[in-house]
Amino acid sequence: ATVEFTIAPKSIGVEWTNTAFTYDGTAHKPTATATGLEEGDSLTLTVVTDAQTNAGSYTATVKAFVQGNYKLEGDSTQTFTIARRGLDVAEVAEAVYGELQVSGTLVTGTHTAFVAYNDEEIELIVNVKTAALSRAAAEYLDAGEYEVTIALANENGNFSLNGATLNAETQKMEVQSTLDVAPKTVEVGYTTSSGVYDAKGISVTIDKFEDMLIEGDDPAVNIYINDAPYTGRVVLDAGEYTVRYESADPNYAFEPVSATFTVAPKSVTPNFDLNTGSGSQQITGGGKLEIEEGEETDIVAAIDNFMQSSGVSEEEMSIAVSGDLKLEDMATWAPGTYTVTVTLSGNHSGSMQFTVEVSEKIELPPPVQPELPENPVEAGSGNDWVLPLVIAIVALIDLALLVAIGVAAKKRA
Repeated sequence: ATVEFTIAPKSIGVEWTNTAFTYDGTAHKPTATATGLEEGDSLTLTVVTDAQTNAGSYTATVKAFVQGNYKLEGDSTQTFTIARRGLDVAEVAEAVYGELQVSGTLVTGTHTAFVAYNDEEIELIVNVKTAALSRAAAEYLDAGEYEVTIALANENGNFSLNGATLNAETQKMEVQSTLDVAPKTVEVGYTTSSGVYDAKGISVTIDKFEDMLIEGDDPAVNIYINDAPYTGRVVLDAGEYTVRYESADPNYAFEPVSATFTVAPKSVTPNFDLNTGSGSQQITGGGKLEIEEGEETDIVAAIDNFMQSSGVSEEEMSIAVSGDLKLEDMATWAPGTYTVTVTLSGNHSGSMQFTVEVSEKIELPPPVQPELPENPVEAGSGNDWVLPLVIAIVALIDLALLVAIGVAAKKRA
């Protein structure tokens, strides 16, 4: 007896793995593995799908088949996804004045910026709010703090923003950030118009290094001298001062911010005219003035006039005479030789000495009065004018001789 019998293929199942991916620029598809095989058997399943690279949702299928001892009674279908890659773009929110050009990386209003991932440029929309530009035609974003929103230019691309929320108005996923633009630090010095006291004033100028400034900028600077605001030329007494300067332009920070400078006294060489009884005589250092005892000579007025014309105040000048004498009492000096010293102080420096020689005053005898005769000649005699004329001539000759003798004695003294 002959009997036919059959061994039917065993039905198997399909297990799907690797069904979720994140975009990384390479192609992806899921893996299908047969289940229900007998121990020791193996079976390779064919997944029908195109390998996918971009973010999205896709379908993979293993077709029904009969192969050897196993069969798949129906198609097995599986959905797999490639998720967008999340980007953290908070790093774009920090800069220094002069780095962010209006026509470049960041501008006021809406513009396009890029970040890179695996050499791929990802287009972003960056909106900088409340941007206050200090110049009418600004080229750079001013120093300050700005509110920034960042969104993907293409919502359907392969990227998303980490921590993003949906903007109900624009329907875009946005990240909120703060943009800090720090001021640009430059080195700045100062110069003074003079290091010597000047009654007309001294000016302080800030040296702005042009090679360190943004082209076209001229930063404003506040200057203080001993903490008092400086606005122009200022009269400074001799001494040491602190000059402090700070930027009045938020786009620039200056270092150093303070320094010291010294104003030296102005050197003055006394040189003036002394009015003597015989006219004007110029006295300079080492000179000599000759006067007669009791003679009035206003040296103090002559010195004061000269010093005032040179800008020297009365408080800055002292006049000393050897022998504890007062210069203004010169008419009472005893005959002798005296040293006069003029010394300047305060805002002026300088000194000089000259000598005053006082000679003894010569008393001239009174002129001789002619004696008239007791019995004058009678008028009309013809000779009444002869005797008075002779007497007058003799008196004048005597007076002239006495004056000449006195002048000669004075010169010898």
